[in-house]
Parts: sequence; C-alpha cells; structure tokens
Amino acid sequence: MPAPPVARTAEAPPVVDNRPQSTAALDAGDPLESLLGPADDGGGLGLDPEMLARAEAVVAGMADNFAVSALQDLALMRDAFAAAQASEGPERADHVMTGVYRKAHEFKGMGTTFGYPLITRVGASLCLYLKGLKDAAKADDRVVAAHIDAIAALLAEDVTDEHDADGVRLAEGLEKVVSHA
Repeated sequence: MPAPPVARTAEAPPVVDNRPQSTAALDAGDPLESLLGPADDGGGLGLDPEMLARAEAVVAGMADNFAVSALQDLALMRDAFAAAQASEGPERADHVMTGVYRKAHEFKGMGTTFGYPLITRVGASLCLYLKGLKDAAKADDRVVAAHIDAIAALLAEDVTDEHDADGVRLAEGLEKVVSHA
C-alpha cells in the first residue's frame, strides 16, 4: 500500500544571504572583524567582537609556540621518511603518503597562519610533488629529503619574512625541481 502524500501547509521561508557581496573583506590587511564582525556594520556575519578578540588571542598564542610544535612535527615527518626509506612497495607508499605527505600538508596549511609563509610554500611544493606521483613508493628520496631539510632550515633560521632572499631562492629551487619531476 503506497504511503499517503505529505500535505504542505506552508512554504519554506526564503533563504537570506547575509554574506558580503564583495571580496574586499578578504583583501590582505583587513582585520578579521571586517569579515566576521557585527552584521550591522554592513558586511560582517554577526559574530561577537569579544569572541573574535579571544580567537585572535588564541591564534597569537599558538603562533608563539609554532616553532616548537613545528619541530615536533618535523621529527615525525623525518621518522615517516626514514620508515619509507626502509620499506618497499605498498608499505613504502603508505609511509610516504600517510606520514610525509600528511605532515607536508600540515606545514602547507599552518606556515603562513603562524608567520612562516616560506614553510607554507615548501610544504605546498612537497604536497604537489607527492600528489603528482602515480606510485608514491617511487618517490625520489632526494626530492623528499630536500623539502624536509628546507623546512628544518627555515625553522632553524627563524625565517618569517616571505621575501627573505635565501628562503625565496630555496623555495623557488624546490618548486623548479618539482615542476620537472
């Protein structure tokens, strides 16, 4: 026996899009509040300014500790790479993609957020290289090691300037290697 039709008693309310109609709030230098602040300011999403201030303070506090946690992540990345070097076939591919790639992706995502834009660039380069491989087990150890060493150097030298000449040359060199891989 078929189910009876569902009776509709009222139309759904219209969807209201309160998002900003331009990307001006996303331009570099605009404070977070311009995007997320009070809705009555003409562009925000209506979030509590005190909550935003607390969130910004948390991120700032995390930035102070980024180098320490990044060194821990770098050690995990090196361990995964060592395990990959000691393995073959699917096991090697697993270490490369779950260990090395995952950490590279984290560096790509966190570097700029915490004041290390060149680490983001190097992490992105390594991600691009690994994702482009048909078989992760065939990753060139020299390319992977160069990226890991670059992240280590950027951390050791505390390179936070995205225009640092040596850091830019390093990132560009790795990107060139990846583009020809």
